[in-house]
Amino acid sequence: MNGAFKTGHADTDWNVSGVLRAFYYLFKDSPARRADYVDINSKDDEPQQDLDFPKKFCYVRWLENSEVTSRALKVFPFVKSYTEGVKKKPKCKSFKVAKDACADTLMLAKMRFFAFIASLMEPFLRKFQTDKPMVPFLRKNLERLIKSLLQKFVPETVIDKYDKPEKLSTLDLRNPENLLKIKNLNLDVGTEKEIRVSKASETEKVQFKKDCRNFLVALVEKLVERCPLNYKIVLLASSIDPNLISREPSCSKERFKRLVSFLYDKGRINASVAEKGKYQFRELLKLASNTGTDSLKTKFKKFNEDKDALDEFYIEVCENKKKELMEILSLIMILSHGNACVEKGFSVNKDILVENLSEHSLRAQRIVYDKLKSVGGVDNLEIDKSMLIYVRGARKKYEVHLENTRKDNSELEQKRKERKRKSDSIKLLESKKKKIEQETSTVVNDIQKQIDDLKKK
Repeated sequence: MNGAFKTGHADTDWNVSGVLRAFYYLFKDSPARRADYVDINSKDDEPQQDLDFPKKFCYVRWLENSEVTSRALKVFPFVKSYTEGVKKKPKCKSFKVAKDACADTLMLAKMRFFAFIASLMEPFLRKFQTDKPMVPFLRKNLERLIKSLLQKFVPETVIDKYDKPEKLSTLDLRNPENLLKIKNLNLDVGTEKEIRVSKASETEKVQFKKDCRNFLVALVEKLVERCPLNYKIVLLASSIDPNLISREPSCSKERFKRLVSFLYDKGRINASVAEKGKYQFRELLKLASNTGTDSLKTKFKKFNEDKDALDEFYIEVCENKKKELMEILSLIMILSHGNACVEKGFSVNKDILVENLSEHSLRAQRIVYDKLKSVGGVDNLEIDKSMLIYVRGARKKYEVHLENTRKDNSELEQKRKERKRKSDSIKLLESKKKKIEQETSTVVNDIQKQIDDLKKK
Protein backbone atom coordinates (compact mmCIF):
# COMPACT_ATOMS: atom_id res chain seq x y z
CA MET A 1 0.00 0.00 0.00
CA ASN A 2 2.66 2.49 1.02
CA GLY A 3 4.81 1.47 -1.94
CA ALA A 4 1.92 1.91 -4.40
CA PHE A 5 1.17 5.38 -3.03
CA LYS A 6 4.84 6.30 -3.26
CA THR A 7 4.94 5.07 -6.88
CA GLY A 8 1.95 7.24 -7.76
CA HIS A 9 3.56 10.30 -6.18
CA ALA A 10 6.86 9.62 -7.95
CA ASP A 11 5.03 9.62 -11.33
CA THR A 12 4.50 13.37 -10.91
CA ASP A 13 7.01 16.17 -10.34
CA TRP A 14 5.13 17.68 -7.40
CA ASN A 15 7.66 16.75 -4.70
CA VAL A 16 5.00 17.07 -1.99
CA SER A 17 7.03 14.76 0.24
CA GLY A 18 10.06 17.03 -0.11
CA VAL A 19 7.98 20.10 0.75
CA LEU A 20 6.47 18.46 3.84
CA ARG A 21 9.93 17.47 5.05
CA ALA A 22 11.26 20.97 4.36
CA PHE A 23 8.42 22.56 6.36
CA TYR A 24 9.26 20.38 9.36
CA TYR A 25 13.05 20.64 9.30
CA LEU A 26 12.97 24.39 8.69
CA PHE A 27 11.83 24.93 12.28
CA LYS A 28 13.18 21.79 13.95
CA ASP A 29 15.86 22.48 16.61
CA SER A 30 15.92 26.16 15.70
CA PRO A 31 14.50 28.39 18.46
CA ALA A 32 15.46 31.55 16.53
CA ARG A 33 13.44 30.56 13.44
CA ARG A 34 10.50 29.46 15.57
CA ALA A 35 10.55 32.81 17.36
CA ASP A 36 10.65 34.69 14.03
CA TYR A 37 7.80 32.51 12.76
CA VAL A 38 5.63 33.47 15.76
CA ASP A 39 6.60 37.16 15.63
CA ILE A 40 5.87 37.53 11.92
CA ASN A 41 2.48 35.81 12.17
CA SER A 42 1.33 37.61 15.33
CA LYS A 43 -0.75 40.76 14.98
CA ASP A 44 0.64 43.97 16.45
CA ASP A 45 -2.48 44.76 18.48
CA GLU A 46 -2.77 41.24 19.93
CA PRO A 47 -0.54 39.24 22.28
CA GLN A 48 1.60 36.50 20.76
CA GLN A 49 -0.47 33.41 20.06
CA ASP A 50 0.48 29.75 20.16
CA LEU A 51 0.85 28.85 16.51
CA ASP A 52 0.96 25.31 15.20
CA PHE A 53 4.15 24.04 13.59
CA PRO A 54 4.53 21.48 10.77
CA LYS A 55 4.60 17.81 11.69
CA LYS A 56 7.28 15.30 10.75
CA PHE A 57 6.87 13.45 7.45
CA CYS A 58 7.42 9.67 7.52
CA TYR A 59 9.26 8.36 4.44
CA VAL A 60 8.30 4.72 5.17
CA ARG A 61 4.60 4.77 6.08
CA TRP A 62 3.40 7.13 3.37
CA LEU A 63 -0.30 6.60 4.02
CA GLU A 64 0.05 7.72 7.63
CA ASN A 65 1.05 11.20 6.49
CA SER A 66 -2.49 12.47 5.93
CA GLU A 67 -2.35 14.28 9.30
CA VAL A 68 1.06 15.68 8.36
CA THR A 69 -0.39 17.06 5.11
CA SER A 70 -3.44 18.45 6.91
CA ARG A 71 -1.18 20.31 9.33
CA ALA A 72 0.92 21.61 6.42
CA LEU A 73 -2.25 22.95 4.75
CA LYS A 74 -3.18 24.67 8.00
CA VAL A 75 0.20 26.36 8.51
CA PHE A 76 0.86 27.04 4.81
CA PRO A 77 -0.09 30.77 4.98
CA PHE A 78 2.05 31.19 8.10
CA VAL A 79 5.06 29.52 6.47
CA LYS A 80 4.54 31.71 3.40
CA SER A 81 4.47 34.84 5.57
CA TYR A 82 7.65 33.67 7.26
CA THR A 83 9.55 33.06 4.01
CA GLU A 84 8.53 36.50 2.73
CA GLY A 85 8.89 38.49 5.95
CA VAL A 86 11.97 37.09 7.69
CA LYS A 87 14.83 39.61 7.54
CA LYS A 88 17.77 37.24 7.80
CA LYS A 89 17.08 34.56 5.22
CA PRO A 90 18.26 31.09 6.29
CA LYS A 91 20.76 29.54 3.87
CA CYS A 92 19.63 25.96 4.40
CA LYS A 93 18.02 23.77 1.73
CA SER A 94 14.76 23.51 3.69
CA PHE A 95 14.17 27.27 3.42
CA LYS A 96 14.73 27.24 -0.34
CA VAL A 97 12.33 24.32 -0.85
CA ALA A 98 9.70 25.93 1.40
CA LYS A 99 10.03 29.28 -0.38
CA ASP A 100 9.67 27.66 -3.82
CA ALA A 101 6.64 25.70 -2.59
CA CYS A 102 4.97 28.87 -1.31
CA ALA A 103 5.53 30.47 -4.70
CA ASP A 104 3.85 27.52 -6.47
CA THR A 105 0.29 28.60 -7.31
CA LEU A 106 -0.99 25.01 -7.25
CA MET A 107 0.91 23.67 -4.24
CA LEU A 108 -2.19 23.79 -2.02
CA ALA A 109 -4.14 21.80 -4.61
CA LYS A 110 -1.32 19.24 -4.78
CA MET A 111 -1.34 18.87 -1.00
CA ARG A 112 -5.13 18.52 -0.94
CA PHE A 113 -5.04 15.75 -3.54
CA PHE A 114 -2.12 14.06 -1.75
CA ALA A 115 -4.02 14.08 1.56
CA PHE A 116 -7.29 12.96 -0.07
CA ILE A 117 -5.82 9.85 -1.74
CA ALA A 118 -3.96 8.97 1.48
CA SER A 119 -7.23 9.27 3.43
CA LEU A 120 -8.92 6.88 0.96
CA MET A 121 -6.29 4.19 1.43
CA GLU A 122 -5.39 4.63 5.09
CA PRO A 123 -8.60 3.02 6.51
CA PHE A 124 -7.80 -0.24 4.68
CA LEU A 125 -4.28 -0.22 6.09
CA ARG A 126 -5.48 0.44 9.64
CA LYS A 127 -8.19 -2.20 9.37
CA PHE A 128 -5.66 -4.91 8.55
CA GLN A 129 -3.14 -3.79 11.17
CA THR A 130 -4.52 -6.30 13.66
CA ASP A 131 -3.72 -9.70 15.12
CA LYS A 132 -7.18 -11.02 14.24
CA PRO A 133 -7.56 -13.42 11.26
CA MET A 134 -8.37 -11.19 8.27
CA VAL A 135 -7.45 -13.16 5.12
CA PRO A 136 -11.09 -14.24 4.45
CA PHE A 137 -12.03 -10.53 4.19
CA LEU A 138 -9.05 -9.51 2.07
CA ARG A 139 -10.67 -10.03 -1.33
CA LYS A 140 -13.78 -7.90 -0.88
CA ASN A 141 -11.90 -5.08 0.89
CA LEU A 142 -9.24 -4.92 -1.81
CA GLU A 143 -11.94 -4.89 -4.49
CA ARG A 144 -13.74 -2.07 -2.69
CA LEU A 145 -10.53 -0.03 -2.35
CA ILE A 146 -9.35 -0.48 -5.94
CA LYS A 147 -12.76 0.33 -7.41
CA SER A 148 -13.06 3.43 -5.23
CA LEU A 149 -9.78 4.63 -6.73
CA LEU A 150 -10.81 3.66 -10.28
CA GLN A 151 -14.00 5.68 -9.99
CA LYS A 152 -11.89 8.83 -9.85
CA PHE A 153 -10.47 8.42 -13.35
CA VAL A 154 -12.16 5.47 -15.11
CA PRO A 155 -15.72 5.53 -16.59
CA GLU A 156 -18.37 3.51 -14.75
CA THR A 157 -19.13 1.58 -17.96
CA VAL A 158 -15.54 0.30 -18.04
CA ILE A 159 -15.49 -0.60 -14.33
CA ASP A 160 -18.77 -2.53 -14.67
CA LYS A 161 -17.13 -4.87 -17.21
CA TYR A 162 -14.74 -6.08 -14.52
CA ASP A 163 -17.32 -7.61 -12.20
CA LYS A 164 -14.75 -9.83 -10.46
CA PRO A 165 -11.69 -8.43 -8.69
CA GLU A 166 -9.45 -11.06 -10.31
CA LYS A 167 -10.17 -9.43 -13.70
CA LEU A 168 -8.85 -6.03 -12.62
CA SER A 169 -5.29 -7.11 -13.46
CA THR A 170 -6.31 -7.23 -17.15
CA LEU A 171 -7.56 -3.63 -17.20
CA ASP A 172 -5.24 -1.54 -19.42
CA LEU A 173 -4.95 1.83 -17.68
CA ARG A 174 -2.56 3.13 -20.34
CA ASN A 175 -5.31 2.96 -22.97
CA PRO A 176 -6.96 6.43 -23.26
CA GLU A 177 -10.28 4.79 -24.11
CA ASN A 178 -10.41 3.30 -20.59
CA LEU A 179 -9.84 6.67 -18.90
CA LEU A 180 -12.05 9.67 -18.21
CA LYS A 181 -11.26 12.89 -20.01
CA ILE A 182 -9.27 15.42 -18.03
CA LYS A 183 -12.25 17.73 -17.50
CA ASN A 184 -14.38 14.84 -16.18
CA LEU A 185 -12.01 13.60 -13.45
CA ASN A 186 -13.77 12.97 -10.12
CA LEU A 187 -11.51 15.00 -7.86
CA ASP A 188 -12.48 15.76 -4.27
CA VAL A 189 -14.17 19.06 -3.45
CA GLY A 190 -11.13 20.37 -1.56
CA THR A 191 -8.84 19.93 -4.55
CA GLU A 192 -11.46 21.40 -6.93
CA LYS A 193 -11.78 24.48 -4.71
CA GLU A 194 -8.01 25.02 -4.54
CA ILE A 195 -7.85 24.79 -8.36
CA ARG A 196 -10.63 27.39 -8.72
CA VAL A 197 -9.19 29.94 -6.29
CA SER A 198 -5.59 29.53 -7.47
CA LYS A 199 -3.98 32.09 -9.75
CA ALA A 200 -2.65 29.43 -12.09
CA SER A 201 -3.24 29.67 -15.83
CA GLU A 202 -5.66 27.34 -17.63
CA THR A 203 -2.72 25.46 -19.11
CA GLU A 204 -1.26 24.88 -15.65
CA LYS A 205 -4.64 23.69 -14.32
CA VAL A 206 -5.02 21.20 -17.17
CA GLN A 207 -1.48 19.92 -16.59
CA PHE A 208 -2.22 19.56 -12.87
CA LYS A 209 -5.28 17.40 -13.62
CA LYS A 210 -3.19 15.30 -16.00
CA ASP A 211 -0.71 14.79 -13.18
CA CYS A 212 -3.57 13.75 -10.88
CA ARG A 213 -4.64 11.12 -13.40
CA ASN A 214 -1.06 9.92 -13.87
CA PHE A 215 -0.75 9.69 -10.08
CA LEU A 216 -3.84 7.46 -9.86
CA VAL A 217 -2.87 5.33 -12.87
CA ALA A 218 0.60 4.58 -11.48
CA LEU A 219 -0.83 3.95 -8.00
CA VAL A 220 -3.52 1.49 -9.14
CA GLU A 221 -1.15 -0.31 -11.52
CA LYS A 222 1.33 -0.89 -8.73
CA LEU A 223 -1.42 -1.86 -6.30
CA VAL A 224 -2.92 -4.45 -8.67
CA GLU A 225 0.54 -5.78 -9.53
CA ARG A 226 1.58 -6.35 -5.92
CA CYS A 227 -1.73 -7.13 -4.20
CA PRO A 228 -2.73 -10.79 -3.57
CA LEU A 229 -5.97 -10.73 -5.60
CA ASN A 230 -4.46 -13.05 -8.19
CA TYR A 231 -3.72 -15.72 -5.58
CA LYS A 232 -6.27 -18.52 -5.64
CA ILE A 233 -6.25 -18.92 -1.87
CA VAL A 234 -7.56 -15.34 -1.39
CA LEU A 235 -10.73 -16.14 -3.34
CA LEU A 236 -11.23 -19.54 -1.71
CA ALA A 237 -10.57 -18.25 1.83
CA SER A 238 -13.55 -15.89 1.47
CA SER A 239 -15.80 -18.97 1.69
CA ILE A 240 -15.64 -18.86 5.50
CA ASP A 241 -16.73 -15.22 5.72
CA PRO A 242 -19.85 -15.35 7.98
CA ASN A 243 -21.49 -12.54 6.01
CA LEU A 244 -21.05 -14.45 2.75
CA ILE A 245 -22.41 -17.62 4.37
CA SER A 246 -25.47 -15.73 5.55
CA ARG A 247 -26.00 -13.87 2.27
CA GLU A 248 -24.92 -16.41 -0.39
CA PRO A 249 -24.67 -19.92 1.12
CA SER A 250 -24.46 -21.63 -2.30
CA CYS A 251 -21.47 -19.47 -3.31
CA SER A 252 -19.79 -20.12 0.04
CA LYS A 253 -20.40 -23.87 -0.32
CA GLU A 254 -18.83 -23.99 -3.80
CA ARG A 255 -15.77 -21.98 -2.75
CA PHE A 256 -15.24 -24.11 0.36
CA LYS A 257 -15.38 -27.25 -1.78
CA ARG A 258 -12.63 -25.81 -4.00
CA LEU A 259 -10.71 -24.69 -0.90
CA VAL A 260 -10.66 -28.24 0.50
CA SER A 261 -9.43 -29.61 -2.85
CA PHE A 262 -6.74 -26.92 -2.96
CA LEU A 263 -5.48 -27.75 0.53
CA TYR A 264 -5.52 -31.48 -0.22
CA ASP A 265 -3.54 -30.97 -3.47
CA LYS A 266 -0.96 -28.98 -1.53
CA GLY A 267 -0.62 -31.77 1.05
CA ARG A 268 -1.96 -29.68 3.95
CA ILE A 269 -4.79 -32.07 4.84
CA ASN A 270 -5.47 -35.76 4.25
CA ALA A 271 -8.48 -37.26 2.46
CA SER A 272 -10.32 -38.09 5.69
CA VAL A 273 -10.09 -34.52 7.02
CA ALA A 274 -11.13 -33.18 3.60
CA GLU A 275 -14.31 -35.25 3.34
CA LYS A 276 -15.35 -34.86 6.97
CA GLY A 277 -14.59 -31.14 6.80
CA LYS A 278 -16.84 -30.69 3.74
CA TYR A 279 -19.68 -32.59 5.41
CA GLN A 280 -19.37 -30.55 8.62
CA PHE A 281 -19.31 -27.29 6.65
CA ARG A 282 -22.51 -28.29 4.83
CA GLU A 283 -24.13 -28.95 8.19
CA LEU A 284 -22.98 -25.55 9.39
CA LEU A 285 -24.49 -23.90 6.29
CA LYS A 286 -27.83 -25.55 7.03
CA LEU A 287 -27.75 -24.29 10.61
CA ALA A 288 -26.86 -20.78 9.42
CA SER A 289 -29.75 -20.80 6.90
CA ASN A 290 -33.48 -21.29 7.32
CA THR A 291 -33.23 -24.71 9.01
CA GLY A 292 -31.08 -23.47 11.88
CA THR A 293 -32.02 -21.77 15.12
CA ASP A 294 -32.79 -18.06 15.12
CA SER A 295 -29.88 -17.32 17.46
CA LEU A 296 -27.33 -18.99 15.17
CA LYS A 297 -28.71 -17.31 12.05
CA THR A 298 -28.55 -13.98 13.85
CA LYS A 299 -24.91 -14.58 14.81
CA PHE A 300 -23.93 -15.06 11.16
CA LYS A 301 -25.93 -12.06 9.97
CA LYS A 302 -24.67 -9.71 12.68
CA PHE A 303 -21.00 -10.71 12.45
CA ASN A 304 -18.92 -7.53 12.18
CA GLU A 305 -15.46 -8.03 10.71
CA ASP A 306 -14.28 -4.71 12.19
CA LYS A 307 -15.20 -5.63 15.78
CA ASP A 308 -15.53 -9.43 16.01
CA ALA A 309 -12.67 -11.94 15.84
CA LEU A 310 -13.24 -14.70 13.27
CA ASP A 311 -11.42 -17.39 15.29
CA GLU A 312 -13.45 -16.67 18.43
CA PHE A 313 -16.63 -16.67 16.35
CA TYR A 314 -16.04 -20.16 14.91
CA ILE A 315 -14.92 -21.58 18.25
CA GLU A 316 -18.23 -20.43 19.69
CA VAL A 317 -20.29 -21.65 16.72
CA CYS A 318 -18.62 -25.05 16.31
CA GLU A 319 -18.52 -25.73 20.08
CA ASN A 320 -15.58 -28.15 19.69
CA LYS A 321 -17.86 -30.62 17.86
CA LYS A 322 -16.46 -30.18 14.36
CA LYS A 323 -12.81 -31.17 14.75
CA GLU A 324 -11.99 -31.66 11.05
CA LEU A 325 -13.71 -28.43 10.04
CA MET A 326 -11.81 -26.50 12.70
CA GLU A 327 -8.55 -28.00 11.40
CA ILE A 328 -9.30 -26.60 7.93
CA LEU A 329 -10.44 -23.25 9.33
CA SER A 330 -7.27 -23.01 11.41
CA LEU A 331 -5.10 -23.40 8.29
CA ILE A 332 -6.85 -20.39 6.75
CA MET A 333 -6.99 -18.22 9.84
CA ILE A 334 -3.26 -18.50 10.57
CA LEU A 335 -2.37 -17.10 7.14
CA SER A 336 -0.54 -13.80 7.46
CA HIS A 337 -2.25 -10.69 6.10
CA GLY A 338 0.56 -8.24 6.90
CA ASN A 339 3.57 -7.51 9.07
CA ALA A 340 1.85 -5.22 11.57
CA CYS A 341 2.12 -7.81 14.34
CA VAL A 342 5.88 -8.13 13.84
CA GLU A 343 6.38 -4.36 13.74
CA LYS A 344 4.35 -3.96 16.94
CA GLY A 345 6.68 -6.50 18.56
CA PHE A 346 9.68 -4.38 17.58
CA SER A 347 8.04 -1.31 19.11
CA VAL A 348 7.31 -3.17 22.35
CA ASN A 349 10.89 -4.45 22.55
CA LYS A 350 12.16 -0.91 22.00
CA ASP A 351 10.12 0.34 24.97
CA ILE A 352 11.32 -2.54 27.18
CA LEU A 353 15.02 -2.43 26.32
CA VAL A 354 17.34 -0.78 28.85
CA GLU A 355 21.08 -0.91 29.46
CA ASN A 356 22.56 -4.32 30.37
CA LEU A 357 19.26 -6.15 29.87
CA SER A 358 19.89 -9.85 29.25
CA GLU A 359 18.08 -11.89 26.65
CA HIS A 360 16.35 -13.97 29.33
CA SER A 361 15.02 -10.85 31.05
CA LEU A 362 13.69 -9.47 27.75
CA ARG A 363 11.90 -12.74 27.02
CA ALA A 364 10.42 -12.80 30.52
CA GLN A 365 9.12 -9.25 30.22
CA ARG A 366 7.59 -10.00 26.80
CA ILE A 367 5.82 -13.07 28.23
CA VAL A 368 4.35 -10.91 31.01
CA TYR A 369 3.37 -8.18 28.53
CA ASP A 370 1.69 -10.63 26.12
CA LYS A 371 -0.22 -12.31 28.96
CA LEU A 372 -1.53 -9.02 30.33
CA LYS A 373 -2.52 -7.94 26.82
CA SER A 374 -4.36 -11.21 26.17
CA VAL A 375 -6.50 -10.87 29.32
CA GLY A 376 -7.23 -7.19 28.71
CA GLY A 377 -5.08 -5.55 31.38
CA VAL A 378 -3.87 -5.99 34.95
CA ASP A 379 -7.36 -5.66 36.40
CA ASN A 380 -8.54 -8.73 34.47
CA LEU A 381 -5.61 -10.96 35.49
CA GLU A 382 -6.71 -13.87 37.69
CA ILE A 383 -4.16 -14.62 40.43
CA ASP A 384 -4.62 -18.31 41.18
CA LYS A 385 -2.92 -20.72 43.62
CA SER A 386 -0.34 -21.95 41.09
CA MET A 387 0.85 -18.38 40.49
CA LEU A 388 1.23 -17.74 44.22
CA ILE A 389 3.24 -20.96 44.64
CA TYR A 390 5.44 -19.99 41.73
CA VAL A 391 6.07 -16.53 43.21
CA ARG A 392 7.00 -18.01 46.61
CA GLY A 393 9.61 -20.22 44.94
CA ALA A 394 10.93 -17.49 42.65
CA ARG A 395 13.88 -16.60 44.92
CA LYS A 396 15.02 -20.23 45.16
CA LYS A 397 14.81 -20.62 41.39
CA TYR A 398 16.80 -17.41 40.98
CA GLU A 399 19.57 -18.73 43.27
CA VAL A 400 19.63 -22.04 41.38
CA HIS A 401 19.86 -20.09 38.11
CA LEU A 402 22.80 -18.05 39.47
CA GLU A 403 24.59 -21.22 40.61
CA ASN A 404 24.08 -22.86 37.23
CA THR A 405 25.31 -19.69 35.55
CA ARG A 406 28.47 -19.69 37.70
CA LYS A 407 29.11 -23.35 36.85
CA ASP A 408 28.63 -22.68 33.17
CA ASN A 409 30.93 -19.66 33.32
CA SER A 410 33.57 -21.71 35.22
CA GLU A 411 33.46 -24.44 32.57
CA LEU A 412 33.69 -21.86 29.79
CA GLU A 413 36.66 -20.22 31.54
CA GLN A 414 38.46 -23.57 31.84
CA LYS A 415 37.85 -24.29 28.17
CA ARG A 416 39.12 -20.82 27.29
CA LYS A 417 42.30 -21.33 29.31
CA GLU A 418 42.85 -24.76 27.71
CA ARG A 419 42.46 -23.23 24.23
CA LYS A 420 44.90 -20.46 25.15
CA ARG A 421 47.45 -22.98 26.49
CA LYS A 422 47.24 -25.01 23.27
CA SER A 423 47.50 -21.86 21.19
CA ASP A 424 50.63 -20.70 23.09
CA SER A 425 52.23 -24.15 22.72
CA ILE A 426 51.56 -24.18 18.99
CA LYS A 427 53.05 -20.70 18.58
CA LEU A 428 56.18 -21.74 20.54
CA LEU A 429 56.72 -24.89 18.44
CA GLU A 430 56.15 -22.97 15.21
CA SER A 431 58.73 -20.41 16.32
CA LYS A 432 61.26 -23.19 17.04
CA LYS A 433 60.52 -24.80 13.70
CA LYS A 434 61.06 -21.54 11.86
CA LYS A 435 64.34 -20.91 13.69
CA ILE A 436 65.68 -24.40 12.87
CA GLU A 437 64.64 -23.99 9.22
CA GLN A 438 66.53 -20.69 9.01
CA GLU A 439 69.70 -22.20 10.59
CA THR A 440 69.54 -25.23 8.32
CA SER A 441 69.08 -23.04 5.29
CA THR A 442 72.21 -21.04 6.20
CA VAL A 443 74.34 -24.20 6.57
CA VAL A 444 73.07 -25.59 3.27
CA ASN A 445 73.91 -22.35 1.47
CA ASP A 446 77.47 -22.35 2.90
CA ILE A 447 78.09 -25.94 1.78
CA GLN A 448 76.70 -25.21 -1.67
CA LYS A 449 79.00 -22.21 -1.96
CA GLN A 450 82.04 -24.35 -1.09
CA ILE A 451 81.00 -26.89 -3.72
CA ASP A 452 80.67 -24.16 -6.36
CA ASP A 453 84.09 -22.72 -5.49
CA LEU A 454 85.78 -26.16 -5.82
CA LYS A 455 84.18 -26.70 -9.22
CA LYS A 456 85.56 -23.41 -10.53
CA LYS A 457 89.19 -24.34 -9.68
